[in-house]
Amino acid sequence: MASLNQHRSMATDRELFRTVRQAALNHARQLYHRLVRRLPHLLAVTLVVGAVQLVPPSSAPLPPLGALLREAAARARADAGLVAAAAAGLAAAACAYAASRPRPVYLVELAAYRPGPAHRATRAESVRHFARAGRFTDESVAFQTRMLERAGVGDATHFPASILAFPVDMSLRAAREESEAVVFGVVDGVLAAAAVRAADIGVVIVNSSLFSPTPSFTSLLVSRYGLRHDVVTHNLSGMGCSASIIAIDLAKHLLQVHPETYALVVSTENITLNAYLGNHRPMLVTNTLFRMGGAAVLLSNRRADRARARYRLVHTVRTHRGGASDESYACVTQEEDAEGNVGVSLSRGLMSAASASAPGTWSRRG
Repeated sequence: MASLNQHRSMATDRELFRTVRQAALNHARQLYHRLVRRLPHLLAVTLVVGAVQLVPPSSAPLPPLGALLREAAARARADAGLVAAAAAGLAAAACAYAASRPRPVYLVELAAYRPGPAHRATRAESVRHFARAGRFTDESVAFQTRMLERAGVGDATHFPASILAFPVDMSLRAAREESEAVVFGVVDGVLAAAAVRAADIGVVIVNSSLFSPTPSFTSLLVSRYGLRHDVVTHNLSGMGCSASIIAIDLAKHLLQVHPETYALVVSTENITLNAYLGNHRPMLVTNTLFRMGGAAVLLSNRRADRARARYRLVHTVRTHRGGASDESYACVTQEEDAEGNVGVSLSRGLMSAASASAPGTWSRRG
């Protein structure tokens, strides 16, 4: 028993040591970056002080520029070792400053998925189809009709074939077919538009909030396009409508540590497995908002891409509200209704949660 307690105590001490060491490293890293950011000011002050040393007192007449330069050269020859050390220090400081500057991130190209005419459904067709395929009451059908009119959804939106089928095919196979069509379509489009080889991509990020298959979406892309063995891949799920911005932020940080490469970011959502066929009103809203689609962007930190880039990424700011507010945490949830139908519930607090995050976001943005 004593040996067990001793082992636990040693494990606790090791964990404490690792925590303290990590905190010290983080603090040292912050101090280093603060010092490097102020290097231009330090260099400017040093040059001003050096120039002041060469200027005579105000009571003496100001010598010509040639005399000042000759005096500076004479002092440099007299203190050759000091001058060499100062030059080496300035060169090292300049190199450190250049190396610590964040790499620019450019948006080279983007592409959006547009399904074929067979997937198109007008508002009226959508209502008729859901009324026939689901187990909706007259009140639920009327509510979805009103939501379609208020949401601004046009008559040229698209559903996957699985949702347009009768009965609705909410199978894993149909979900894979939908996602593969969207993901492959946008990746083919963005690579062709950017004239970039798949082998040049160093980072791949895919976000799909409600559908996360195995093998993953990134593994699917690595296999289909023959991406290189050291490509950095990340799959994001469960993050809702903010996942696209989170993926861009993640790509920006990865491009700071992987030089001279491209980052492929793909954003999509799967409708096949997430159509709601019940009558719980907060879960009916998603039927009227979401359609088949996706987008891909190709980011680059290569300075050679600056001239052809569409945009330069300047700021990304992320604000968490889930820890400070239970209402924000629960404003979007995937759940079952009383009859066992799975869907996504949007609470009335969604808009207030989104607006509450704005002040913090703008204050951090400056």
